Amino acid sequence: MASTLDRADNAKVMKIGLILSGTPKLVVIFEKSEKALAISSKKRYRKKTMPIRGLYRHSDLKLIATEMCKKHAILTQLSRLQVEKLLAIVQETLKGASVAEAIRTATQKYTLDPDEDLNRLDDKTLQVKKQLMSESFEKNALKPGDPGFQYDVEVDFNNFETSAGWDSDSDGVVDF
Repeated sequence: MASTLDRADNAKVMKIGLILSGTPKLVVIFEKSEKALAISSKKRYRKKTMPIRGLYRHSDLKLIATEMCKKHAILTQLSRLQVEKLLAIVQETLKGASVAEAIRTATQKYTLDPDEDLNRLDDKTLQVKKQLMSESFEKNALKPGDPGFQYDVEVDFNNFETSAGWDSDSDGVVDF
């Protein structure tokens, strides 16, 4: 019999969602991989329901998401932030918010806004935003072997058409 991790390697996550009635549960629908499908010609879809335990109004979502990813190997295919966002929706509903409000709050927390002032955020929220930026960079970065990848690209940043008045040395006197 294959281990849990082997079964997760043979599966491709198709959908992920939540069941909020009763005990909150995380639901993953996945498809067996081509390697596992060699036995039969049918595509097989499976549904795994994972109860969310230990989540309270003020629980640390990062810790719970990490524990769930360790316990359920299928979640290793997902971003930890994606699991955290779903847990944030559950946590907001535990606080008494409607599902629509919970989704709006979680989406706002786990989405990058280019106009947002990151200097005004608390440390936890700042770490989430930094991880979102890091994942976005990794997703969009060109790596060797990707189409359009160029090695050793040189860019000259000294060709400015306009100069800013604040950086000129013509005054010679600095006032503080």
